[in-house]
Amino acid sequence: MELDLTQSSLLFRKSIKRYLKVNAPAVKFFFGSESTDDLTEWCSVKIGDTVNGAVADTLITIHCCTRNDDEFMNLSRLSDKIIPLFSKDKVIPFIYQVDIGGGIMEWQKLMNIYIEYVNIGADIEGDSAIKMKVMSIRLIYQMKE
Repeated sequence: MELDLTQSSLLFRKSIKRYLKVNAPAVKFFFGSESTDDLTEWCSVKIGDTVNGAVADTLITIHCCTRNDDEFMNLSRLSDKIIPLFSKDKVIPFIYQVDIGGGIMEWQKLMNIYIEYVNIGADIEGDSAIKMKVMSIRLIYQMKE
C-alpha cells in the first residue's frame, strides 16, 4: 500500500522549506546542523512531531539568530522579516513535484497548510554572544487517514 501524499513528511518538509525561501529570500535558513561560524544572522528551522489524524498538526520552531549585535537591533530586524510569514491570514501551500515531460519538474499544490498559532519568545543571549528569538508555530492541515 502506497503512502498518501498528504501523509508524506518529506513533502511537508519540502513545502515549509520552499515557502520560507521563496517568501524571505534574503534570509539564510538552515534545516540541519550546517555551520554558521561565518554568518552574522540566520534562522535555524526545526520541524517537530506531527500528530496524525483527519486534521494533522505539526509544531515548527524557528530560532532567529544574530552575532555581534549588542543592542538586539539586527535580531529585531531579522525577526521582523519572519513574523509576517506566519500571520493568521497566511496559507502555506503543501506541494509536490511532478514530471511535466522531458525531465522537467514542476511544483503542484496538493492542499493548504494553515497557521493555528504563533508564540514569539523574548530576546535572549546565548553562547558566543549570539542573540536569539525563538518562534514556535503550530501548523494544521487535512490528512487522509
